[in-house]
Amino acid sequence: MMQIHKSSTTTILFCCSLLCLTSTDANAFQTHGNPEGIYVHQAAHLFFAASCTLLHRQLQKSGFLDMDGWHSIGNGIFWLILWNIWTITGHTIEELLPGANITTDGSHTPIIYLDSWVAWAYVVFKCDHLLCVPGMYLIYKGVKKIAASPDLIPRFPL
Repeated sequence: MMQIHKSSTTTILFCCSLLCLTSTDANAFQTHGNPEGIYVHQAAHLFFAASCTLLHRQLQKSGFLDMDGWHSIGNGIFWLILWNIWTITGHTIEELLPGANITTDGSHTPIIYLDSWVAWAYVVFKCDHLLCVPGMYLIYKGVKKIAASPDLIPRFPL
């Protein structure tokens, strides 16, 4: 396994911090073509949520969620289910938001006018990464634990 030296870690953290502090526009707004783009995107979130739900249920029925690494994966899947529901709601609210609420200045930087509950809800639901990132981290943590403990890997009869 590759070892990362303390000086390398410090250098990486310094470069990432510098990048975050010196960046300008994030251009983080993603739009979908109307109306087909949003329909397909919402359907994808719905199918992903359903798939995560079925996977979590199957892991629970098989008893895997009682094991250490698998328990972390199950928690990560649960966070992804919540993320999909949150994001579907956010996309629906985005469709309710009048186009006049989002404008750009001379440098094409988006400006959002928070003059209604829909605009506020739009901003809150755009923070979906606060649910997705912990879910992905928990899945990563579980997979890492399973990879380190071969006894956690299920053996199926051939």
